[in-house]
Amino acid sequence: MNALARLRRRVASAVAPLSRAPARPECSPPGSVVMSAEGITVRRGGRPILDGVDLTVRSGELLALVGPNGAGKSTLLAALSGDTAGASGRGEADEGTVYLSGRALTEWTPPELALRRAVLPQEATVSFPFPAAELVAMGRAPWAGAGAPDDGAATAAAMESTGVAHLADRRFPTLSGGERARVMLARVLAQDTQLLLLDEPTAALDLRHQALVLDVVSRLTERGGAVIVVLHDLGLAAAYAHRVAILSGGRVAAQGTPADVFTASLLSSVYQHEVEVLPHPRTGVPLVVPLSAGVRCARKLPQK
Repeated sequence: MNALARLRRRVASAVAPLSRAPARPECSPPGSVVMSAEGITVRRGGRPILDGVDLTVRSGELLALVGPNGAGKSTLLAALSGDTAGASGRGEADEGTVYLSGRALTEWTPPELALRRAVLPQEATVSFPFPAAELVAMGRAPWAGAGAPDDGAATAAAMESTGVAHLADRRFPTLSGGERARVMLARVLAQDTQLLLLDEPTAALDLRHQALVLDVVSRLTERGGAVIVVLHDLGLAAAYAHRVAILSGGRVAAQGTPADVFTASLLSSVYQHEVEVLPHPRTGVPLVVPLSAGVRCARKLPQK
């Protein structure tokens, strides 16, 4: 029995069947709205963290949320997932409505949501030293009893795609930060939902694994999935996102394709630091280059 077959057998046994089979949801057709948000406002201590945000993501689309620290990116992703505790103490924004597949998020039950959207938070805390394979297999729990494809195969495929199959027997706390990040992404992928909500999935990764992760989620959109991802690297956002939403001060400063909204004037204003935006010489993708103090001063020197 090869390693992949052993992995499939072992992770399949890690998922306990549910007593009641959930209904398998229908995926939204290509180009249709999977999730939308209207007037999302979140306040903390009387101060708006998000202020009237509108957003839409469609089937087949990767939408990147970018912006400076404190702009509200993670708060928005939490509101979209239903995990933001508003003033009411419930998992919703203080004001506004999030719609998933045409229904308000609050009208779905937690098991129904788990079949339709998967969430990767910025930080994942695991209290027990589970082996990586068992942790990834937990992503299959919403599907138990739903007549879904083999759980072991789905889990193994998720681990293969994120490059962590060789870590199957390793205890999660013994992994490096980058390895943990990819194991947690594999868990989200194993959940097999049409919509992914990812908060900085590339933050702890090197160049190779950043590309691997975004290649994986890009392929999901090619199969009709929808992805909303928080990114700090504007180069990655420009290279992979179909659309970007630039957040600033809790509001959306601009939405559109990277080519349309990644302008030097807008980004310099939002990030409060001068940048240049240049086309990649081979692909034409916008390259955002922050200017150092030395470069800015040199520009001001008189010509001899």
